[in-house]
Amino acid sequence: MTRFYSNSKYHNKKVEYKGIVFDSVKERNYYMYLEGLLQAGEITDLELQVKYELQPRFTAVNGKVIRPITYIADFVYKDKDGKTVIVDVKGFRTDVYRLKKKLMLYKGYDIIEV
Repeated sequence: MTRFYSNSKYHNKKVEYKGIVFDSVKERNYYMYLEGLLQAGEITDLELQVKYELQPRFTAVNGKVIRPITYIADFVYKDKDGKTVIVDVKGFRTDVYRLKKKLMLYKGYDIIEV
């Protein structure tokens, strides 16, 4: 059963599918696609909302504690060759997302945008 929730600032509707709440219908649909690949044995180790630390927490010269910078991937899985694939389902690329994508590339991770 699919349930719809209120709109966000980017006009996407949160939806629930199999007890999982997705940020958009597009994200839910991509999950359903990945489910099929998983069942067919094309991918393994499917995870949702995987957090990557881009910069650790630190204390600035003025003594203020600065929170870590993190990126949360929509989906992470392993392909047939065992390579880790990071997927972000995008409706709109914000400036913050663009910066985090560059930091992910710097750390050696590539993001596939859907």
